[in-house]
Amino acid sequence: MPSLDFYRDSMSEDAKDTFGGRLSLAHDLAGASLDSLAAGLGVKRQRVRAWESDRAEPSTRQIFALAAFLRVSPMWLMTGIGEGPVDEDGEREMLTVRSQR
Repeated sequence: MPSLDFYRDSMSEDAKDTFGGRLSLAHDLAGASLDSLAAGLGVKRQRVRAWESDRAEPSTRQIFALAAFLRVSPMWLMTGIGEGPVDEDGEREMLTVRSQR
């Protein structure tokens, strides 16, 4: 499985700054198939693809289920702040908290 650095470097900052980008990153690092993720949530794989491409948004219940399945915090999925995905070395994705002015 590719390292966390690979995913950090290969994703644009805009992609990492969206729900879909964070979901895609966590999904890839979890090593779960799209089918297993969709089945675990009780949705079709097209629905997960729509979330990853920011064409649709999951419900609050689905966000919490996604977070549990992917071992990230729901807050991280929604905002990028909080506990992100873990790579194979156990390193958590570290994100900078942006100040709001």
